[in-house]
Amino acid sequence: VFTRHLLTNRWLWTSLGAVLLLQVLAVQLPLLQGLFGTSPLNAVQWLVCSGVASSVLVLEEVVKFTGRANRRR
Repeated sequence: VFTRHLLTNRWLWTSLGAVLLLQVLAVQLPLLQGLFGTSPLNAVQWLVCSGVASSVLVLEEVVKFTGRANRRR
């Protein structure tokens, strides 16, 4: 994920932003809360969700890095 070409895909970033916006709306807007059966999150809960979601990316990058390091030996 962490390459020099990370920021060059405009459509990827646009779609990622749209998905994040839709997720926040589904959780925070009362009309959509009733539709999707969600409840609003406070700032701490959003931080925990972000941390857990980011941990998947970080762990995968660590696995790839250690795999590359082991193959070089």
